[in-house]
Order: sequence, then structure tokens, then C-alpha cells
Amino acid sequence: MKPSILLYLLFSSLHLSFSVSDPYTAIFSFGDSLADTGNHLVDGPNPILSTTHPPYGMTFFRRPTGRCSDGRLVIDFITEAFGLPLLPPSKAHNTDFHKGANFAITGGTAMSFAYFHKRGLESTVWVNGSLSDQIDWFQDMKPSLCSSAEECKEYFRRCLFVVGEFGGNDYNAFFFAGRGIKEVISNVSVIVGGIVEGVERLINQGAVDLVVPGVFPIGCFPLYLKLYGSKHKEDYGRRSGCLKKFNTLAWYHNEKLRVRLEKLQKNYPSTRIVYADYYAAAIRFNLAPKNFAEAFGLPLLPPSLARGQSFHQGANFAVAGATALDVGFFQQRGLGDSVSTNDSLSVQLRWFEELKPSLCGTTKDCEEYFSKSLFMVGEIGDNDYGLPIFARRSFKEAKSYVPKIIETISMVTGRLIELGAMELVVPGSLPLGCVGWFLTMYMSPNKEDYDPQTGCLNKLNALSRYHNALLRRELEQLQSKYPQTRIIYGDYYGAAMRLMRSPENYGSSSYIINTGNVSLVLVVVPEYRIEL
Repeated sequence: MKPSILLYLLFSSLHLSFSVSDPYTAIFSFGDSLADTGNHLVDGPNPILSTTHPPYGMTFFRRPTGRCSDGRLVIDFITEAFGLPLLPPSKAHNTDFHKGANFAITGGTAMSFAYFHKRGLESTVWVNGSLSDQIDWFQDMKPSLCSSAEECKEYFRRCLFVVGEFGGNDYNAFFFAGRGIKEVISNVSVIVGGIVEGVERLINQGAVDLVVPGVFPIGCFPLYLKLYGSKHKEDYGRRSGCLKKFNTLAWYHNEKLRVRLEKLQKNYPSTRIVYADYYAAAIRFNLAPKNFAEAFGLPLLPPSLARGQSFHQGANFAVAGATALDVGFFQQRGLGDSVSTNDSLSVQLRWFEELKPSLCGTTKDCEEYFSKSLFMVGEIGDNDYGLPIFARRSFKEAKSYVPKIIETISMVTGRLIELGAMELVVPGSLPLGCVGWFLTMYMSPNKEDYDPQTGCLNKLNALSRYHNALLRRELEQLQSKYPQTRIIYGDYYGAAMRLMRSPENYGSSSYIINTGNVSLVLVVVPEYRIEL
């Protein structure tokens, strides 16, 4: 599966309403193997675990890091999405934790070891790393993060706390000891109570924004399918193929947790407690796995002007150097000679209109055909800004083009919807201040002209952000106008800046963006609808 799709699903399940104008300066994570970024490795790995050896970590870090994955974890993607460095394990030595720490540990439970010992389950719990233990570790660290009550209040106001997922290992302890489902279900309320008590304890320590995930559909886990496989067809979900009784347990846990968190929110109105529906996000993969494959299984898109081609599985109307605005706009401003192609976005739209009759005949046929199609409108606009910038015009002039460019993108997107488009992705501008040739053209001796974190030019990146802010606002208005469609903003800027800020995470010590001077308009017809 593609990590970006997984991240989108998880974030959409959180329904986050946290303000991007006041970004987080740190993230503190608590949990088990689904979030452990190395604590069990620092602690001295359990000999029965293989996560300290290849192939763990090999597809991203190129070495085992203690993560129970060959790449990154959900918490890594969440951290990167907020522009923060990957969280160090809290047990790491000589580490600065002011930008966050990860207290999660493989095998971590919601309940204490004493809880399992009392029930004769100590042999199936192999780590003293309960939620309560992890909060103790956090309290031990707290004096190094802030000193006075006022300082701590201000610091934690800008922190995000991710508490979980917890509960999975608690239920494992029962099942792996041979206990029955009824006994496990009878303990759900206590386990959920342990999670909520931990959340409340963190609030009393200063946490303001908290995300508390539910458990995954454990009936879909390969280990459970292997250990508890059944000969009876009715024991499995018809569509998912997962074991019903275990998924019912997970659903019951999550419902209990959701209700308890709602009550806790009422008790602490100054906090924001968000339930993260990991169950719903994950079950989608089981219900429609082909929707999340590495690709839609379609052939590469042929150029729309190619002859003798069938375009029923998609077409590419993109042209290198294409602009959002027509050439006449630039001619009026003395930039006509710099335009490398007359094939603007409106021209590409006309090509699509001319192609449409060959794709479907009747109105009903077109509705059915385009309901299974994905339209990508862009990225487009960067070439428009490149013309005045290459001509050494002022940044103020380039910025004055933004409203007209956004208006054009909106007009074309709306027209595509009127022609039948149902699902559209409209990407924003890349960070132009990180583009190699702009860095060369506008090389400056003034340190303040550059972003100290990325080395990119501040003025050009500000232009890109302005474009993207106006585009997002316009797309929101279009979505309201056409509620039957799904219009998705593609955050190319955010994706590129994560790469620029942490190039070592992507296999390099540095990156410079090469736009290739290409803008894209794609039409793809997947067999399945994308679930975004």
C-alpha cells in the first residue's frame, strides 16, 4: 500500500480541526509496537523478537531501528505531516526532546502488569511498559522540557499528544493464554477505563490537544487468522474475510472508548480530545484491497494528441511548458516571446471536449463512464509565474497574476464537472523557492533571504503559499457548489517541503526541486473508485 494513502485515510478518520496557523512544536506519543520507534531496542531487545534484524527497517532507514515495520510507522507520517523531525525513543541517551518524544514500547498494554498477574496472565505479558508506566516516564522527562507552571502551560499548549493505540496487547494476553471470547469481552470496560484514566492523567499534566486511537480490526490480523482459523464459513466476514468475533470485540472496545472520551471531553472543555478511528481506516483495505494497490493496474496514459490510440482507459492532455493562462495574457504584458507553447489549460480543456464523444455516446453512458474516472487538473500555474521571474520582473508583478490564475483553474475544474467529472484532484504549487534554477538566478548574500531549515528562497516560497491558499479557498467554494463531486486539493507544497526539511529520510543528504517545466492534466479511468 502507498504510505501517502494510508496517511490520508488515518487523518481523515481523525477529523482533526486543529489550527494550522498555530502549528505544533512537539509531539508526544504513547503506545505499543504500532508506535515504538526504538524504546524496546534501547531497553535491550527481547530475544524472541526479530525486529532488530533485517529486513526490518530496510525499505526506508536501510537498517533496523526497532520499529515493527520494514519502513515507517503511522506516528512517523503524522510527525512528518506537521513538519517535525521523527520522534526519538524516550529512552534514548543524550537526546533533546523539546520537539517531542516517543514513549511507546513494543508489547505495551493499557493495564499494569499487576492486572494481568492477578488474572494468571503474567506469562503472556512480557514487558513492563503499560500506559501508566509510559506516563511515569513522561513525568520524569517533564522537568527537562519546562520549569515553571506558566512555562509548561505555554509549551504544552502547542504540543500534540497521541495516546495509543492501546488495548491490542491486553486482549492478546487473554487469547494467547487460551482464554475465551466471553472472558475477554467482560474485561473491555476495565481496559477502556485504563486508557481513559491515562488520558485524564496527561490532561492534568498539561496536555491540551490529544488524539486517542481505537484498536484495529484484529479479526483481520494474519496471526489471528492463522491461530483461530475456522472451518465454518459463517465465522468470517463475507466481504472482508476477517474473523467476525474478533472484529466484534474490536468494534465493542472502540464504541466504549468513544463514549468515554466524549464524557471526558465534557469534563475538560478547554482541551480537544479526538478519537481516531483506526478500525474504519484499516477495514477499507480488506473490503476493497485493489483500491489501495501500488497502482490502479492501468496502462501508462497515452498523449491525447497521439493518433490511432484508444483513450478509454485514460488520456494525458499535459504539455511541457503549459500555462494556466492563455498566451494573450502574457503578450499584453510583453512576455509573449517567452511563452514556449500556446497549449494553455483552456486549450487542453478544449481537447478533452473534442475527445469526449469518442469515449461515451449517451448521457447515461457518460455518467456511468465518468463515475469511474479520476481527473487530475495540474499542477499548473508555476510556469505562469516563471515567465515574469525569468524576465527579471518584480515579485510583486508575479504575485499579481495569482488571482487570475486561480480563477482560470477554477473555471476549468467547474467546466470538467459540468462535462461529467465526479472525482477531481487539483494540486497546488510546488515550493518555487526550492527550484534549482531560481536558487541560481536569485542567489543572495543576505542570510535572511533563505529559509534556515531548507535553504530555499523565502520570497518565492511565499508566492507558492499565497497561490495555494487562494486555490484551496476556491476549491472549497466549488465543492459547496457541486456537492455530488469530490474535489481533492493535492498538497504538493507540503510533500516537497517534508523532503527538503529531512532529505536524509529519503535517501539523500540534500534535494533541489527540478520542476521539469511540465504541467499536467490527466484523465484516468480506474476499475474501482478511489476511497479518499
